[in-house]
Amino acid sequence: MSYDLTLRPRVGILTEDAFVTYFNEQENVSFPEDEPEVAAYFHPRTEVYFHFRYEPPNRDEPGGKLTFHINFFRPHVFALEAEPVLHGAVEALDLEVEDPQEAGVEGAEFDGEQFLRGWNFGNRLAYLHFVGQHHLDALAEDDALEEDEEDEEDETAKGTAKEAVTDAGADGVQVFCLPRADLQRIWRFNYEGALLGEEFDGAYQVPAVGFAEQHGGLVTVASVDISGDFLLPRVDVVHVQQDAREQAFVAWEDVERALGLTNAGAPREPWPHWAIVATKASRLGPFLRGRLEPAPLTSLSLDKVHALEDIEAARSGGDEELS
Repeated sequence: MSYDLTLRPRVGILTEDAFVTYFNEQENVSFPEDEPEVAAYFHPRTEVYFHFRYEPPNRDEPGGKLTFHINFFRPHVFALEAEPVLHGAVEALDLEVEDPQEAGVEGAEFDGEQFLRGWNFGNRLAYLHFVGQHHLDALAEDDALEEDEEDEEDETAKGTAKEAVTDAGADGVQVFCLPRADLQRIWRFNYEGALLGEEFDGAYQVPAVGFAEQHGGLVTVASVDISGDFLLPRVDVVHVQQDAREQAFVAWEDVERALGLTNAGAPREPWPHWAIVATKASRLGPFLRGRLEPAPLTSLSLDKVHALEDIEAARSGGDEELS
């Protein structure tokens, strides 16, 4: 299931050369060897992906066309990242839009808000379909969620709230979830990583916040090399390495204690993080020399992690508005 748009030139012909030239200049876009007519977008930090496909002029499409495709049953941030890329292509190549989706773009002029509206509508239907297909009816809460949540900001600083929705039926399907706000803030941290690094003249590593399964639950993970300076985002597990030779997976509580981290003065947006210089990072060295066995982590891509509210809304029959 995907959100699909047809993009046609307002006047004249959309040539393959114009298509290739434009997308060659765009960040995070590549042309697969086996599908040169496809401009595939993939952001290595956010793990958001979608693609455009070029169709040369023919009897049915005398001006040629592009089609745009982005999958449903994904977090809302997929559409948020796609919108400016789509908008840029429409403007640069002077394209009109045909949107067959219900509640999508009205008319031939691209409208970002209408695109997001249409994608949200279709995404809601995709969640309803998935939940109905797999009979998700058991919500297993992480024990950490039972902690007192008097101060929402303090709770975010303490740890990543996480829940897993598990199919109680024969399929055994497990869906990993985070609160919508946390997912969007983590996406922003990953998306804006280069800008955060520029605040330190580009001298600091800015690791992305990733996701993994550990003992059946969802954890956030970031990888740092203690040989240099880095920004350390708040995660559940830190992958500590040095010169790519030694490595260890260390629980946040141990990292926090070793580095003496406090919330005072630490930037909270787009996601809590701390600036760590190499001399201070060396305090994590003993974890490497301790030869800790790697934690049983299974990496999860962004498309395997969902907004908790989206799953809950689908479980309740879609009465709640999805992100």
